[in-house]
Amino acid sequence: MQILLFMLFGENIQTMNINLFSMVPKAAPYVKIFTVSNNDGTHRAETAMQYNLKIVTTTNLPLKYELYLNQNYTDTGAVNIIAAAQQTAADSDGTYFNTITAPAETFGYSTDETNTYTLLIYFPLQYAANNYQDIIESISVTVDSKQVI
Repeated sequence: MQILLFMLFGENIQTMNINLFSMVPKAAPYVKIFTVSNNDGTHRAETAMQYNLKIVTTTNLPLKYELYLNQNYTDTGAVNIIAAAQQTAADSDGTYFNTITAPAETFGYSTDETNTYTLLIYFPLQYAANNYQDIIESISVTVDSKQVI
């Protein structure tokens, strides 16, 4: 399983793409894990950092998304943190994108901290038809960080 890693040391924007090339409809969700940290195991941010996490997807396939923060999505009571934070809109070229925004998070500077996100991507079996073959879907994860003064 591929885990994407984001490390916050200053004000910047980091973006990574999630590979969906081999995605086929199935009953279970696809699970993608990524972390955001205020350290790299050796060095730590020297000031408190706040970050915003945004996931942008194309809308070519009928996919559904859930996002969990620091919890096992299979646990009773696990909370999807993006339940009401999804927006679909067209860009200037008329291409539609789904934007998922997670609540802002803050790290201190005196201890190493890491948040682990679990993204579930559902591609239901009902879409196992020829008209969904060879369609490309794109997902990008962006972390926008800034120092807290």
